Amino acid sequence: KPDSTIYFSQKSKLLAQSLKYPLGEARAIANMARAFYVKGSYDLSLTYTLQAKSASEKINDKFGLAFAYNNIGLIHLTQNKIQEALKDFLTALDLAITSKNINTQASVYINLGIAYSGLNQPDKALSYLGTGLEYCRKNKLHNYVIMILNHMAENYYKIKKYDKAIDYYLSALNYKEYQSDWEN
Repeated sequence: KPDSTIYFSQKSKLLAQSLKYPLGEARAIANMARAFYVKGSYDLSLTYTLQAKSASEKINDKFGLAFAYNNIGLIHLTQNKIQEALKDFLTALDLAITSKNINTQASVYINLGIAYSGLNQPDKALSYLGTGLEYCRKNKLHNYVIMILNHMAENYYKIKKYDKAIDYYLSALNYKEYQSDWEN
């Protein structure tokens, strides 16, 4: 519900400002950026992401910076600026690892896979997706596991390894820990 997220994030931002709580302000802005991305309002998402990045830089919040770079990379992907996206994702990955930002780290592995797939480099895509799959299973991030299984299947399909593609698609469909109509 991105509209509700935007509404409550704006309230949170104002409250954080009144309390002089810069971390809360940075997180509220990041939530607005995420919500506008979900709505497909990439220009507004970028505006808020850059604000969140700036707010995170001021307080040396690597956790928040990891999110910001990942989101900037996603926006670059929507603009087909894949090389720029890769730089953003690699920066986000380093920051996510350093700050132990588990969800962003998982997301970045997927996004690196998508970016390398977009560059028609399925081997590199599969490498990042494979690392992400291990990481997500270890951390019980089941919603990410099913996404990775699907992206791995797509990449195996691209390189004409149809049996492996079918295996990964079936793994996603039969993944008992989490199901997603979107991924199915």
